[in-house]
Amino acid sequence: MLLMPLPQDAFVYKHQTMAKVKKNYHVILGEDWHQYSVPHEYIGKEVKLIYDDDVVEVFHEYQRISVHRRNPVRNGYTTIEAHMPESHRSYLLQQGWTPDDLIEHGRKIGPNTEEVLYRLLNAKSFPEQAYDGCIGLLRLIKGFGGKRLEDACGLALQGPKVSYRIVKTILENNRDKIMVPKQEHAPMLPFHENIRGRLAYN
Repeated sequence: MLLMPLPQDAFVYKHQTMAKVKKNYHVILGEDWHQYSVPHEYIGKEVKLIYDDDVVEVFHEYQRISVHRRNPVRNGYTTIEAHMPESHRSYLLQQGWTPDDLIEHGRKIGPNTEEVLYRLLNAKSFPEQAYDGCIGLLRLIKGFGGKRLEDACGLALQGPKVSYRIVKTILENNRDKIMVPKQEHAPMLPFHENIRGRLAYN
């Protein structure tokens, strides 16, 4: 009996996990801590993620509702515009910003600024609701400079919550210039609806 020829492509091992669609119509692939969008009609639904090194597929009741190229950027967003509610598409068009844009700007200033922006975006049900505060935070660099903004964000992260107004007040009162013993931020926590930890939310 003749053997069939070997397939040209190597076998790709698929992983799978369950997730709940968050209020911002994204699901989290915990292995990368990266968020992928699904149609907003599935908010609150339990879905299955099937993924490999290249592709992330999202299924609801055996129907594929979303497919994305896998993105290894930690704490990033991969969003398809068609998945947004119409109001969010209009806002996105008007503002010309995406969550990834904001976080990338913060990353260029420093890790504290990046984390504050991440927390601001995820303190709201929809990231778009936090855009004004995030953009306001980034604009503080014009009056105070990048180093002071980064130091002020680090100081703000030592408190129970962060906001644009808290960081602005620290800068206006020159509290960032006072030498404060450096503290480690809280360790990363698993994603959960009732948790607002470092780089984690739901």
